[in-house]
Amino acid sequence: MNVEDALVERLLKVFSLKTLEEIDTIVAKHNEKPELRYGQKELASWVVEVLFGKEAVLQAEKISDIFFGEVQRLELVKSLSPEDIKALEKEVGGCEIAGDGLKILDICVQAGLASSNGEAKKLIQSNSLYCNEEKISDPQKTFSKADLINGILLLRKGKKTFKVVKVW
Repeated sequence: MNVEDALVERLLKVFSLKTLEEIDTIVAKHNEKPELRYGQKELASWVVEVLFGKEAVLQAEKISDIFFGEVQRLELVKSLSPEDIKALEKEVGGCEIAGDGLKILDICVQAGLASSNGEAKKLIQSNSLYCNEEKISDPQKTFSKADLINGILLLRKGKKTFKVVKVW
């Protein structure tokens, strides 16, 4: 949840049913290492649980770990359920492509990471493009169904822009 550190305590008091002692514990842990955003994560978990249930919290945590976590993304992608993959795709967008021997430039354009093959080539030249966490350095690189992880290719542009590509 994108909330300033100074607001975490107040929002937990307003929006959660946690006791004051529980909130004090969360705030103290958050203040030890604010960069880990512990308070924001607790607040987000509470809001998601109230609105959507505990299963949605677990799904949101998995997806957040893909984006921001210090985890092996591919291992996490391997563990996703079909529902988790749908939620990930809904969050980041992507596309479905038929075929085998798919060119990385075409994949980037179809997935929406680049508006043209030329722009996709520039991403590759600037070392900003990854597929399944492998840096792409060859604009002629192709992918097949054998490259899929849990039925998808996970594209990443830079550090924060992801796309899900389903190949059938």
